[in-house]
Amino acid sequence: MQTSQTKQVLFLILLFIAFILIFALVIYSSMAEAMAMETFSHGKKKLIHYQQDEMEIQQTEVIEADIVAEASNLVIDGTLYGDIIAIHSVVSLQSDAKIFGHIISLDSEISADSAAQIAGDVVQITGRAASVTGGRNLVGYGFNLTVFTADTAIADSVNIKGDVLALCDNFMIGGRIEGDVYQFSGVTRIDTTGAVDGHVVNYLSKIMLDKQALVTGNMLELSENTMAAQTNEKKNDDELREKMEKRYLDPDEKSDIFRFWGDVTIEPNEVIRGDVVTIRGTIEVKGDVDGDVVSVLGSVVLDSTASISGDVVSVGGKIHRHKQASVGGDIVQTSITGVKVDDGNEHVTVGVGGVAVGPKRGDEWEEDKHRRKKYRRHDGSEDDSFMFRYNRVEGLFLGLRKLKNRYEDNRALFDLFGHIGYGFSAKRACYQLGLERRFWGKYGPIIGAEIHDITKTEDAWIIPTFENSLAAILIREDFQDFYREDGYSVYANLDISEIATLYAGYHHQNHIGLERTTNWSVFGGDKKFRPNPAIDELEFNSLRASLEIDTRDSYKYPNKGWFISLFGEFAGADFNCIESGIDFDRYIVDIRRYQPVTYGENLDFRIRAGSSRGALPRQYLFDAGGLSALRGYEFKEFENCNRMVLASLEYRLYNDHNPMNDVFGFSDFNLILFADTGYLWNVSDSLAYNQGYDDLDWNDLYTSLGFAISNDEGNVRLNFAKRMDVKGKPMVVTFRINRPF
Repeated sequence: MQTSQTKQVLFLILLFIAFILIFALVIYSSMAEAMAMETFSHGKKKLIHYQQDEMEIQQTEVIEADIVAEASNLVIDGTLYGDIIAIHSVVSLQSDAKIFGHIISLDSEISADSAAQIAGDVVQITGRAASVTGGRNLVGYGFNLTVFTADTAIADSVNIKGDVLALCDNFMIGGRIEGDVYQFSGVTRIDTTGAVDGHVVNYLSKIMLDKQALVTGNMLELSENTMAAQTNEKKNDDELREKMEKRYLDPDEKSDIFRFWGDVTIEPNEVIRGDVVTIRGTIEVKGDVDGDVVSVLGSVVLDSTASISGDVVSVGGKIHRHKQASVGGDIVQTSITGVKVDDGNEHVTVGVGGVAVGPKRGDEWEEDKHRRKKYRRHDGSEDDSFMFRYNRVEGLFLGLRKLKNRYEDNRALFDLFGHIGYGFSAKRACYQLGLERRFWGKYGPIIGAEIHDITKTEDAWIIPTFENSLAAILIREDFQDFYREDGYSVYANLDISEIATLYAGYHHQNHIGLERTTNWSVFGGDKKFRPNPAIDELEFNSLRASLEIDTRDSYKYPNKGWFISLFGEFAGADFNCIESGIDFDRYIVDIRRYQPVTYGENLDFRIRAGSSRGALPRQYLFDAGGLSALRGYEFKEFENCNRMVLASLEYRLYNDHNPMNDVFGFSDFNLILFADTGYLWNVSDSLAYNQGYDDLDWNDLYTSLGFAISNDEGNVRLNFAKRMDVKGKPMVVTFRINRPF
């Protein structure tokens, strides 16, 4: 048997990490992300160059880039992972500003609110001298800055960690600098053996690079003459960009506009909440843009992982789109002088820049500024209008679905949604028909009602429907339990913000048991599907409420952010007649955090808990074991309980940090180490939801440890897990096509 001390250590480790993050001890999470930027190859950060421009990082924004500002005005109230090089500029740090880097100023005005935080130094350059005037008020960060004020040669055996500021006539790099290099009024020479793991910025001179030297970032040469010569061009470009924004962006849509000059890349894990506009550059999209993408006098490149909720426009350039890229609006490739013609059911734009073909929008195409913008939030439902599933109680189920309209500019008075389908083995149709109406704009409430007769499961958190269907078809394993529910609901949704949604609804439901109706699968031999468990058949009314907070950078493959779900159902005497005997409440909490540690490392955790008051129907009792929780145990080894506490921790190594990739020469495999712990038990139905925990003992906890090998997204994985409370039990091996959380 496992010792009590070992169980305590495992459980304490999980709770320590979880609760530190849950209660937002900012020092821990900030240090983790700062460490990521320190050890993260500087060459992978963007370098953003502003000339005679205005830029604002708002309170909730996070930018990962070094910023060079010439004669510009920067207002920062969000988070910047990178340095600021200010030349003849004004930089204002608001109260919520966090700068994980240095601020280097030449003839610039730097002002900071007393609450603003700077991890590095604030350096003022005067001639050939540099004086530190502030910074270092983010405790615990080791951002190094080495300053050279005399001609210097870095020998090939020297390795400098951190950024370098050179205020000399000649700065020779023969060794390695693990950071950015900023030189003012002198020549930057990078020798044959020289390597800079970051950007190289030179002001008022030039960069001389040997053909065998290595620079992983960008190189930027700045001069006062160049800036003066570009003034008129910049002014004309600004006027042109403003004109194109009026033409292609929706003036009624109040989304943010992120403006760039030159090339810009939206990385795979980035989520931009607003429109992206650049001039004289290419926009390469690998991540998500919740808005329009417009390149003026430049092209747009959409990678296979790109997702754009709005339009994609190239004025005077070309659009290169991977077939797997997702675009919610129109794709328009045109020129500044382009004109419109209609050809059948397609919209054709003709101009000097070429011909573009897209969906016809009618005669009002140019005049209609009401661009279709998708909601940023994702409700977790299937996105396909065609329904398919296979299980042991329905057999093959086929149907059609009308999705809820997720566009902010939906002009219909009501939104009709629902589905209808048929289970061939059960010889039974399922349906849902609903109606919604949104009031008072984007953040107004949505009032709706629906009626349904469906096959339902409480196990979607364990395994999604599609993955379960594949397991049933291929290997005769059905991991979900089902019951039939018919009834109706009246509800209200409220998008509190971009990241939070509140739900409340009145539900009338009738639960009916279902039996196994098929035993067919492609493989499985003589094996049979397990029986579908019996339920408590009853008809009752309840009030359901939920709060969902979602800051993840990706809905399918998150690497950063929170997902918090709070759910409660109240079926007490206030909603049901006394004669029915129905009187219960149930509560489910699901908290997840995806935390980058360094580049190539992630620490993810989930805490899931359930509790109740009164006698829960059997179909609502909590189950766990195998698959997504307590993975070293048999599937649903613990079942029919009215109390549940589970915690899972995963440490993911990917890219160069994965030792498997180094040994075998791969680049797209993840190595995942994980630990699960928790307990499921029963208490008296007379106890309140917050009672019944006093007798919980460390020895009661179940724990399992394991590792997994997965693809780059982490969803196709092979898991190896072993329970820690009983010796001699075999290792549990599972193959999944979804993340456990």
